[in-house]
Amino acid sequence: MYVMSKHEQVSDADVISCVADLVLRGADLSILDPGHQLVRGDAVLRAKVLEHRYREVFIQDALETGHCFMGLNGQMLFRTSATPQSFVGIALEAYVVRCFNDNMRIAGRMALQWCSFRTRRPTDAFVDKFVAIGTGLVKTRQAFPFFYAPQSGVDVLFLTRTTTSACASVTHEPLTIKGTDVAAGIQLKAIQGNERAEIIQPLLQQNYLKVMTLLRRPDGRHSADVCHEIIGNLARSGEITSMQRMDLENRICRPEQIGLDQREIDWYYEYAIACVEGRAMLDSSAIDAIAMEVKQQKYGGAAILLPGSELR
Repeated sequence: MYVMSKHEQVSDADVISCVADLVLRGADLSILDPGHQLVRGDAVLRAKVLEHRYREVFIQDALETGHCFMGLNGQMLFRTSATPQSFVGIALEAYVVRCFNDNMRIAGRMALQWCSFRTRRPTDAFVDKFVAIGTGLVKTRQAFPFFYAPQSGVDVLFLTRTTTSACASVTHEPLTIKGTDVAAGIQLKAIQGNERAEIIQPLLQQNYLKVMTLLRRPDGRHSADVCHEIIGNLARSGEITSMQRMDLENRICRPEQIGLDQREIDWYYEYAIACVEGRAMLDSSAIDAIAMEVKQQKYGGAAILLPGSELR
């Protein structure tokens, strides 16, 4: 194992001094690790790092919900009665969809395989035909109105072009569960409690096919782990059979099981909640981006924040 010499070692004081200089010079702090102990120990620095890391993507995701717009001073204004947690849950739908599309051959492939009950790894050629959409997002309402269903039991679908549609306006069809004509999809849950009512019961009642639960509870336990504990208790008490237990366990996953980074989701959620609750400010570059988005939508061009080029 390599050990740094005294000349190579950097003290915490040196690191703090360097970071302070970066902050004063207005440098991009997104390169810093939000999980580093020095960043975690400084609330102001951590807030700045998270802002630099997630500000632009959260603006995109918040707009995709259709429930917010930007005020003249750069503040987010909401047209919804949803709680901050519920609103951020919708924004996380946009975040997850983008993660799949940006990394379709890894995270997208794993999600495709899992939600369609495929036992074999899909080929590149198969995966490349699909794009992920969020059934409750603005972009879906605009580009794929047939699949816009914000109240459905599926938040994420995977679409591919179709040549067999009986309706000329329907140009795409969803990925289906292998061997069936049933659309395959994923229900997302951004909850930190009440897992039995929010996840287990709907699965037992066949309201959801597959659920990816995104967050940790305040005590650090992941909601997916809590779900598995509940399922185990139900099986031991005789409320469900061993077959039901196996089925439920296979229909619940956490982000890391399909190639997503749990830490990134945790940090995104932390920043997004702060943003919605008014603890994180948006700067002039964010306002400029929103202004461009509004202009592009008004005149029908391809938007910057809602790109329209990934489907060919």
